[in-house]
Amino acid sequence: MLDKEKEIINKVVEQLSIMYKVDIEEIKKIGSRKENVIEARRMFNYYLFTEKDIRHYKMFMYIKGINHATSIYHVKKIKDLFTVDKELQIKYIELLYLCDTDNFYKLHKNKIFSDTMSKVFKIIK
Repeated sequence: MLDKEKEIINKVVEQLSIMYKVDIEEIKKIGSRKENVIEARRMFNYYLFTEKDIRHYKMFMYIKGINHATSIYHVKKIKDLFTVDKELQIKYIELLYLCDTDNFYKLHKNKIFSDTMSKVFKIIK
C-alpha cells in the first residue's frame, strides 16, 4: 500500500476517534462493546471496504480481531442504516470530505447518498 493511502487511512481513524469520542486503538481492534466504539469501528470497516477496496478476509490487517463474517455484517448493517438515517449519511460524507476528497467527489454516484450529496454540494457552493 502506498504511503499516501496509509496516511489517508490514518486520517480517517483519527477523524472517527474525534467524531465518536473514542480512542484510536479502540477503533483498530475488537474488544470494547460500547455503542460509540462499535459505530466508529463499523464506519471504519465500511470505509475500508467501499473506498479502499479491502476485502472482508483481509480486514483483520486493519482491525485486529475482526473476522470476515463480522466485516460482512458491519458493511450490511451500515448500508441498511444509511437508507434510513440521513444523519449517519452526513457523518460519512463529512468523514470523506475531511479525509479523502477523491472519494468524496465520487460519492454522488452512489444511489444511497445521491439525494444527501446534492444538498451538500449546494451548501459547499
